[in-house]
Amino acid sequence: MKITHNAALSFHPIFIPLNQLLGAILDFGLRMCCIALLYHNYGNIIYKYRYLGAGTQCRLQFFHGPWFLFNQMTSTSIMKTDPIRLNSTLAKAKEGSVLSKSDITFLLNLEDNEQIDLLFQAACDVRSKHFGDTIFLYGFIYTSTYCRNDCHFCFFRSSNPQSRRYRKATPEIVAAARRLADSGVHLIDLTMGEDPALFDSDGAGFDRLIDLIESIRKATGLPIMVSPGVIPENILSRLAEAGASWYACYQETHQRKLFNQLRPGQDYDLRLKSKLKAHGIGLLIEEGLLCGAGETKGDIAESIAVMQRLDADQVRVMNFVPQPGTPMENRTPSDPQKEMLISAVMRLLFPDRLIPASLDVDGLAGLKQRLEAGANVVTSIVPSGEGLAGVAQHTLDIEEGRRTITSVLKVLETCGLRTATVEEYLAWIRSRQEAVKKLLMNLPAASRGVSLKVKFILSQPR
Repeated sequence: MKITHNAALSFHPIFIPLNQLLGAILDFGLRMCCIALLYHNYGNIIYKYRYLGAGTQCRLQFFHGPWFLFNQMTSTSIMKTDPIRLNSTLAKAKEGSVLSKSDITFLLNLEDNEQIDLLFQAACDVRSKHFGDTIFLYGFIYTSTYCRNDCHFCFFRSSNPQSRRYRKATPEIVAAARRLADSGVHLIDLTMGEDPALFDSDGAGFDRLIDLIESIRKATGLPIMVSPGVIPENILSRLAEAGASWYACYQETHQRKLFNQLRPGQDYDLRLKSKLKAHGIGLLIEEGLLCGAGETKGDIAESIAVMQRLDADQVRVMNFVPQPGTPMENRTPSDPQKEMLISAVMRLLFPDRLIPASLDVDGLAGLKQRLEAGANVVTSIVPSGEGLAGVAQHTLDIEEGRRTITSVLKVLETCGLRTATVEEYLAWIRSRQEAVKKLLMNLPAASRGVSLKVKFILSQPR
């Protein structure tokens, strides 16, 4: 602690040692007071400030009992964020007012558990306002684990020898889809890598995909989401004509440098344009964010802003899970709560859109906390006994039968939520399709072309 003193007196030789002594006494006394005030013992957890050198820097250490070090951080990091701003920001969001990028970053920086709980409650309140207590359920079929891409984060990257490879035949996929439909899901999610077999030169691969969509629509009558990667615009049109309702294509990040690191050899703009093309022909689009893969909170705020300008119909975030056989296998996973925090912020910014709670990261054990952060879709429901894989966790809970409707319904009940009817989900889809159509009609004529439209949407102020 630095003690300032009167310059007019400090020249006298007597006052120099007196000032030094006074400074030492005050410094020691204040530190002892701080230690006395900040030393608490609550049962098994001790919060203790330890002085770590010159100046006034202190470090807070959490100990569980006398042996286990739980966490370590600077004293400023546990201070509550401005409660007045937090309350006003949450109130503004609940009223439907637009949040600025500064507001988004502010919420993403919350660390105090009580304040994070306020954010989660606000997210649930917004969900309740627009969706009541209803939750949508998505059946998940990973049709092919072959992929021509070599993404650094993905277990099924093309160069990973540890990946389990398969291509399911159409009859197998249709049977699994029918089984999911009978169990009560609202949508069939057909997920695949950019399978080289799809992109063969004569177009036969895409023909098989179109036939598969038609067969599933006929067998189940349910909406279909498809994620074949970046595909030609004419194939997108054929997907819609065959009965697909959704096109999922995740950017993972909207920071170009990080995108290039995560998805080497892929075109950022081409991937972005594919979603705009899909929207333009009437498909609903899902955009996704991967957290814990090297992004900053500013990057997350920018991704959310881009998702808004894309007018994405479903937005998701998933925590990065290190995968064996990949360049990122030794990367430390992020705090599990990070995904929930981002998801809650997304709910405030996308009040009437769909936000998934995926079973693909923490399995059934992580479902309740995702629902309590404002999610309104349960995804990655996978039937057991079909030899199907997940993505982030390719085996978790599948053969144990824990990624089923029966297991999910029990969790919904504990949260005071219920599964929607198929009619309710179809009504939401029709409503969104009309909203997207109206938005596209209202774009300036010069922005109707896809390349110009990309520039138009990404240049719009928030």
